[in-house]
Amino acid sequence: ESTTLTEMMFKHESHEEIMSTVFELVVKEGIFSYTTVFAEVQHFFKGLGLHAMYFEHFTPLQIAKHIHCLIAAKRVAQATDDCGRMDFVLTTEQHGFFLTTFDCPTPTEAQKRTEAKVAKHVDDIWSSGNHNVSLTFMASENGIFKGGRERLGIFTTEKGNFDAARVSEDETSLEVLASARFLKEKTRIAKEQYQIVMEDVVASRRAVVRVVAGSVYPGPHLGGHVLLFGTPETSGRTYFVEVCQAMRFLSLSPRRFYLETFANGVITYSIFFLYSKEDEVH
Repeated sequence: ESTTLTEMMFKHESHEEIMSTVFELVVKEGIFSYTTVFAEVQHFFKGLGLHAMYFEHFTPLQIAKHIHCLIAAKRVAQATDDCGRMDFVLTTEQHGFFLTTFDCPTPTEAQKRTEAKVAKHVDDIWSSGNHNVSLTFMASENGIFKGGRERLGIFTTEKGNFDAARVSEDETSLEVLASARFLKEKTRIAKEQYQIVMEDVVASRRAVVRVVAGSVYPGPHLGGHVLLFGTPETSGRTYFVEVCQAMRFLSLSPRRFYLETFANGVITYSIFFLYSKEDEVH
């Protein structure tokens, strides 16, 4: 128990340090007032209810940029008195950032526009040649505006290159098929789950679905279930739109999900449903 308490205290202090650093970075830009930045950073860290993994995935500088974009988008939404149309897109050669209001099962207008842009963005990268693309989605538990219904959805993408120029059609090793970023960032447990899916997809040459308990993955939330979906060569398609539509049809709203691509043409989704029952996910 003492170890657990120590870890909790360390994480709390670390969280506070990150928040302080992010606040300083946003203020340093000099665009928004001290008061506005303080209120928005506080709400982002303590009010939105973002998954704890968000703060592990992104650096303070990246989080500061996200908050900067969010403040700007909120200003536009408030000026037009239409919070459901709030969205923001920022893309470079290697990265993509998409911010939107979202709701389930009926999507906001901003959400529909954003999902279409994300789908085109990742499909364009995946169909362009020997590039890999990863997609991370994070959702808030609470409203973007205090007391509001619409939550915050953040999509981030990263483009990279595969180290393996040619691979055997029977190859299943992630050490060969995955990107350097994937191998460096994914936890051992996550890699084990990806490995199982990869072997099943290569062996069957068809799409595979696997559902595991959320407790399999380390983290503060041990409930719910994780759906892993893998499919072989898709001719440049990532099925992003279809995955989003399927979840809405079943009124399932994930707190986070990940799209990964591999050198043998296989794509995978890992979708985390925090409060779901196993039969709902199936």
